[in-house]
Amino acid sequence: MVVNFGHVVFAQVRQLVANLNKKNFKATSGELSQLVDVYGHDVYVFLFRSLISHLDIKNTKASQDQIRLQLLGQELAVVATKSNYVSIICQAFEGAPLTDDFCSNLAKLLKLTFAQHITFGLALAQSMDPTVQQQGFKVLRLRMSEFTSSNILTLSERILPSMLYIIRTSNVFAKERDSLFRNLSSIGGGFPSDLSLFPLLQPDVREVDSMSDFESFEPNSDVPAGNDESTQLAEVLEDLGYFCCSNIEILTDILKNSNPEMTENCVSHVVAMMARTHSGLDRTFPFSSFGVEDTSSNLISPLNTWNTEIFVQAVKAVFPSLDWSEVVKMLDNESFGMIDVDGLALIISIFRSATSENFPIEFLFGRWRNSGAQLSVLKALIASSEEVHKLLLQVPRRVPQTDLIWGSFDFVETLLRLSDVQGLDKVAPLFAAPLSLCPDILLLALSE
Repeated sequence: MVVNFGHVVFAQVRQLVANLNKKNFKATSGELSQLVDVYGHDVYVFLFRSLISHLDIKNTKASQDQIRLQLLGQELAVVATKSNYVSIICQAFEGAPLTDDFCSNLAKLLKLTFAQHITFGLALAQSMDPTVQQQGFKVLRLRMSEFTSSNILTLSERILPSMLYIIRTSNVFAKERDSLFRNLSSIGGGFPSDLSLFPLLQPDVREVDSMSDFESFEPNSDVPAGNDESTQLAEVLEDLGYFCCSNIEILTDILKNSNPEMTENCVSHVVAMMARTHSGLDRTFPFSSFGVEDTSSNLISPLNTWNTEIFVQAVKAVFPSLDWSEVVKMLDNESFGMIDVDGLALIISIFRSATSENFPIEFLFGRWRNSGAQLSVLKALIASSEEVHKLLLQVPRRVPQTDLIWGSFDFVETLLRLSDVQGLDKVAPLFAAPLSLCPDILLLALSE
């Protein structure tokens, strides 16, 4: 016979709560704490439900009710320090008769402090049950008039961001929101001590509505679509392979003959192709086919990648007035497939070689028509070297006093847009590392 230990533990908790009195309070409290420590979340939820079910909130004059209220208040204070506090409280109170009178009387009977009452209300406000959620909002609104500097400073650093976020994003607080945040911003005295709270305290912080941005996107974008003429050179060079960039005379001749009317759009397709095919091509052609002498051999050895230095020199020779910034802007084309870290490094190397300037990394953000390629670019950017990440420092919209890639508002905002276009399942895993390594920086960027 298989024994269900869950039922046994729950029965023990139920009995301990039912038999609780003043004489055995200390022993019972200690035993319940041990059960919670050993069996965790589910026992905590059941303990709260048992205490609530044994209480008559309207009539708590009985001595046993006073003792159970004492235990409930004690456990609420303990569980408020737990990381899973919200889920415990939500599950515990979702089956309770949560009326306005119930919540009000419970707070009075437990003599909850401002911080404890706010913490309780925040937990309820994050419930998936609309009834429980509304009661949480009511608790917060009830105490909103008490949001003074002395009271706010009693809130823990873990609770304060949640409170500010709930008030900012819930329409329930629309009327009071601006005046409330102005008051909070004027507290002073080193408040807030956490840099990540500053955006949450601004009355006019702009929220990123990535779906609405996507829906308002006009198909007739300024980004040129590919056509036979703009992709012709890229197709020729890909067919020839790395060999065509082994000699400047060969490449110059190809550029002149393949596309006499060379444009930024044409070159952008070539750069996109090179980034996509930086390895894996195996082409070997005779020099004599292009009228170039090779005294050692009629064939050249296979190359491993594109010679970007020769490519830049040849392009400059054929098209000296080429605007390389426009080339980068026009990378949003159908030739730009999935790229990796080395592909992104190749693009950056071409631009630096051509201009001797920092790569304009801001062009990689915003809305691209080729969203799949853009997502691969951002993935490559995340995995790139620290030197590449430092390029983000030239983008003004960022978290102050950090050079981390996740401190860039434009970078994070673009990822949010892509989660709508490419799917949350493709973007969400990218946030795992910053959630673990720099959650405060990520919160600040998301808040912006």
